[in-house]
Amino acid sequence: MKKILYKTIENYFTQKMSKGRGDFKRTIHASEILQLCPRKEMLQQKYKIKEPHKEALPFGLSITFAIGRAVEGKIRESLGNNLIGPETMCWNYQELNLQVEKYGFTFSGSMDAIFKYEDISVPIEIKSISPDQFDELVEPLIQHRFQCQTYLWLIKNNKKHQFVKTNGLSHDKCYIIYISKTAKNNPIKIFEIKLDIPYVNLMKEHLTQFKLYSETGGLPQRSCLTEKSKSAKKCMMCKHCFEEK
Repeated sequence: MKKILYKTIENYFTQKMSKGRGDFKRTIHASEILQLCPRKEMLQQKYKIKEPHKEALPFGLSITFAIGRAVEGKIRESLGNNLIGPETMCWNYQELNLQVEKYGFTFSGSMDAIFKYEDISVPIEIKSISPDQFDELVEPLIQHRFQCQTYLWLIKNNKKHQFVKTNGLSHDKCYIIYISKTAKNNPIKIFEIKLDIPYVNLMKEHLTQFKLYSETGGLPQRSCLTEKSKSAKKCMMCKHCFEEK
């Protein structure tokens, strides 16, 4: 019976997860901006190589993600009547997804929550992290900061979007809420995030490279020094990358 119980729970939590749209014209998500390699995206489109589907998540990781989603749901619930979205019932909340098409590539982001106070609405990102990380946190982790800044960039480039326009969704600031995964006297930390020069410069550089590729087919320089570089070994386009100039 113990084995049956274990297997039943494992089968429930172990999920098949896929990355991307299953074609070579992949959506670039907000969470990927910091580590984005435009050359890899261009080569993948050029050679029409589909993004591989991920295998089933390990059991332990599936449970960790499920706990994170449950905490996220409770934080949404705590926002009560100040929570807005395409659907505002927190137990059936539909995240706001915004997309921007640039030079044949799609940038996308789904915001965990939208908080409305008086006439201002701001995007919210919710992260549950380990107690060690939580204790050391004095500012947002850089990958999360860039993710939130991408939300602001998406909002700024979607001013005519019906939800953005109707609710006065801010592209000036975003808030990230960190929750400790273990009990603390003060279990949450909240940071305000705005667009800054490093992010703006990075996005300008990316867009300049995508624009050049769309107009001339020219590829940016490699970010990896050799095929044996750590990031190159993990890249599905490594072989093509080092064959191209």
